Amino acid sequence: MKSSTDITIQPARLSGSIAAIPSKSYAQRILIAAALASNPTNILMDMTSLSSDISVTIKALRNIGITSDVGDGHITVMPNTGSTQSKRICCGESAATARLLLPVLCALRKRGILMGEGSLLNRPFASLCKALEVGGMRFSSYQLPIKWRARNRSCLQPAHFQLPGDESSQYLSGLLFALPLLAGDSTIELTSPLQSAGYVDMTLDVLQQFGIAIEHPQAGNYRIPGNQQYVTPGTIAVEGDWSNAAFWLAAGVEVTELNLQSLQRDKLFVAVQNQAEIDVTDIPDLVPILAVWAALRKNQTYIHGIERLRLKESDRIASTLAMLQALGCTVQAIDDGLLVQGAGQIRGGIVDGANDHRIVMAAAVAASYAHEPVTIIGAAAVAKTYPHFFEDYRYLGGVIA
Repeated sequence: MKSSTDITIQPARLSGSIAAIPSKSYAQRILIAAALASNPTNILMDMTSLSSDISVTIKALRNIGITSDVGDGHITVMPNTGSTQSKRICCGESAATARLLLPVLCALRKRGILMGEGSLLNRPFASLCKALEVGGMRFSSYQLPIKWRARNRSCLQPAHFQLPGDESSQYLSGLLFALPLLAGDSTIELTSPLQSAGYVDMTLDVLQQFGIAIEHPQAGNYRIPGNQQYVTPGTIAVEGDWSNAAFWLAAGVEVTELNLQSLQRDKLFVAVQNQAEIDVTDIPDLVPILAVWAALRKNQTYIHGIERLRLKESDRIASTLAMLQALGCTVQAIDDGLLVQGAGQIRGGIVDGANDHRIVMAAAVAASYAHEPVTIIGAAAVAKTYPHFFEDYRYLGGVIA
């Protein structure tokens, strides 16, 4: 039986122009930096239809006493002025919110509980928790919900922290936010090569804009001076999101308000989309839409560097494979990649969205090229990053039954 969250899209090409939505990754980082500053920060971004991940970040910050004032096209974040603080901080299904905040919370509070929902309850935190234990923290579990407390009645302490670089760049970003707050200097050593490095570049960019100095003498090593203060730039804008823009670009739609010099690695979509072999080590979020695009080309495409995709909202290797197969495409999983035999067309069919926003959006783009209708099960998953995606889809000519 079709549920209220399932939709059927009729074949119809999209066209026109649309403005990029605010970058979720930049917004979350700016919100956290603003929360740590001593004076208010005015953040410029479209507030009319926030993604659930950004909304969760705002709510989590309110739980730790950070107030904010939402206006037309901006949000003003005020420093902690003694507002009521909760011992329980819920991060919804946002892994970025949880992993960026956990080290910060350990630096600010002696104890508390980090909560989550849905797929986030199965996402890994062990490597981050083990690193924080070196700084004097203890944890009830390495998966949410996580109770943390300081071992010696003090908050996180300066230390030499070690992290894997190939599990989640969010671990490193979280430590980079927290360690400048400590009373002494700290160092971070990556024990494996950094993947998704672009997200760390964004973190360093935001930290610099808030007056935080991070020393990066060589690959995989960081020195973080302690006793630093976050200094607000006053007003800061959130740039457009290249990750979500890639779906429209694949549909042949013009996307405005994108920064061509952005540090967001997903801007590489336009550079790699027609390559026969695509390494997605630093652009894993593009895999579903790159796979759809590969099916539309009359060539074979090998998309590799996808190992970590099993740890996303869904097992994104399996869900991308299942999506293409459901649409009548020829694809197989081999080694660490997907081999797509493009036929220059997509049939149509029924796609399980796997509660994964990027699978749902990729299937919707595929539907605009399909010969037959495409039904998407669980289309509401787009709310995680792009809640008005289907309103925009209709505006661009999409036909949704």
